[in-house]
Amino acid sequence: MYVYVILAIVCYAIESILEHIWLAKRIKFSLSVLIISLILSTVAGMRDTSVGTDTYFYGLRAYNACISLPLDTFFLSSDFSRWAPLVKLACWFGSNWGKSLFWMLFVLQVCSAVPTLIAIKTTLAKDASFGILIYIIIFYPITLNIMRQAIAMGFILLAFSLLNGRHHIASSIAFVVGVLFHNSAIIGIMIYLIYYIANIESISNGIKLTVCAALGIAGLIIFILFGNSLASLVGYESYVSGSNRIEGGGSLTVFGIVSLFITLGLLAYLFRSSKINYTDTSLYSQSLLLTELGIIFFAMSLISFWLHRIGLYYLQFCVLLIPFVGSRIDDRKTAVFYKVFACIAIIILMYIYYEISGSNEVVPYVVSSLIYK
Repeated sequence: MYVYVILAIVCYAIESILEHIWLAKRIKFSLSVLIISLILSTVAGMRDTSVGTDTYFYGLRAYNACISLPLDTFFLSSDFSRWAPLVKLACWFGSNWGKSLFWMLFVLQVCSAVPTLIAIKTTLAKDASFGILIYIIIFYPITLNIMRQAIAMGFILLAFSLLNGRHHIASSIAFVVGVLFHNSAIIGIMIYLIYYIANIESISNGIKLTVCAALGIAGLIIFILFGNSLASLVGYESYVSGSNRIEGGGSLTVFGIVSLFITLGLLAYLFRSSKINYTDTSLYSQSLLLTELGIIFFAMSLISFWLHRIGLYYLQFCVLLIPFVGSRIDDRKTAVFYKVFACIAIIILMYIYYEISGSNEVVPYVVSSLIYK
């Protein structure tokens, strides 16, 4: 786990330095996305196939198919023909570009990191460096396992960022691109509903949270009744099969419930504090509701691993929520305490999730021996 924490600190430092360099905003923005995405993608490409369950389970197999089959065959009639079209293109061109597994993993990570970093930096006018730090500690390790969904998650986050900036057409395009990388991204459609609910000024945040919880429960009921049918439409029947109904339970459920109480309890206290600047609360409401929805689905992984995967699409909005609240704390000492507490809590939770429970098999991080050949 220490590898990911060090990586997060390095990228945080790079972003912080770039924020204070006298350059045009667009140049700093582009340099930040370029440098950090290259670092994250290089680390992803250098990993051994033992890092990330799916790296060996389908990543290596996909690479071997890519370098041995022409594009049309890989695309239309290989074992991977059911994959979403854009991820097949990324795999094939990445594999054949350098004739190395490193390059396929590198390209997939670029596709994940770039939209995520753009979304964080675009949405968080202040403290984007803190958002990047949180993203790398919480979500970067899991991207080394769920490679295809990680790309889709990045584009869903970008779609929300564009929506928040009132770029509706661009947001729709980003959403469609996400679906074309991984069919399950269609689940992210709820960001649009939550966005409009959050922007209703006549309704309190308490009522909005209740409505969001009701939506989560309604989604759970729909899943219980029609989960197999819906999953079969996008080719993910195994996630809701009986064999996987226990896989997402145990530590995942406990982690989700603990996160629920810690996150919502702390944020509710801080936001009610007199030391919080109450201006511009729309992003707070939006990201809070989306994070709550993610935690609900994540905690319900006891029922099925599929709900854990759904939860990740929405839980990722905590990378916007936590820094946003911190940036609105006027009292400097309180702001520093908040950031330190949040970092310590996140590192402890991620240590439990990745290191102790062994989730996603991304710890320990091992460099591939092929790099030295």
